Amino acid sequence: MSGLEDHSTTSDDVRRQLSQLQKSHAKLEKRYQKLQEIGVKQAEHNFEQLKAQAEENTRVANELIAQLKEEVAEQSKSIQRAEQLQSRLDQSETEVEDLRAQLSAANQSLAHARSETKNLYTRLAAARQGGETSSKGPTTGNRAAQSEQESKRVAQVREDLYADLTGLIVRDVRRVDKEDVFDCIQTGRNGTLHFKLALEDMEAAESYEELQFTYRPQLDDDRDSDLIEVLPDYLTEEITFPRHQASKFYARVIKALTERVDKD
Repeated sequence: MSGLEDHSTTSDDVRRQLSQLQKSHAKLEKRYQKLQEIGVKQAEHNFEQLKAQAEENTRVANELIAQLKEEVAEQSKSIQRAEQLQSRLDQSETEVEDLRAQLSAANQSLAHARSETKNLYTRLAAARQGGETSSKGPTTGNRAAQSEQESKRVAQVREDLYADLTGLIVRDVRRVDKEDVFDCIQTGRNGTLHFKLALEDMEAAESYEELQFTYRPQLDDDRDSDLIEVLPDYLTEEITFPRHQASKFYARVIKALTERVDKD
């Protein structure tokens, strides 16, 4: 009997231990399931945070890229405007240099014209004086004639040189109604201008500088039609100006005949 009792006691102990192990296993399994649920939820939470952060980073990056593109486009426009301004500046500098060259040539022509005008006045005075001297006697007259011939030869050489340098030819000088009338031809790129300049008598003005020039164009509508199109209006009609403005007048004549004209 005692053997059976011991065996029964042992069986009960095993069952209790097994029951405790089963309870412990059930508790562990519940804890495992809870931990697994917590881990999954935490992972999902972390994923959502990372996803939101990534979307925010992408948005910020896109905005920055768009801003940089706008800045690059604006800089490109600024560079293009700067290049255009530089091109216009270079063109303006070239035009200024051309104008300076034309002004220098015009000033030289004016200096020659002024010198030649003085020479013409000298010739007129010498011719008048020679005429008066010739009436005094044959010997004096011969000397005057020789001097006049030499003066004419020198004057012709000067006129030829002056015409070659400036394009201005003084065809004739005559005394008409108390005026010294110069018959002139000016050549240039745009054509040939035939005109007359009449200088009033010295007695008509208080001083040499206050003498008046009268410009009379000798234009023909058929012959000079192309030239008339490019000439300014004031050079197509008679005008009067003070002698001290003769250089300005001649500069405008040179400009009208030599400045390039664009025709459509």
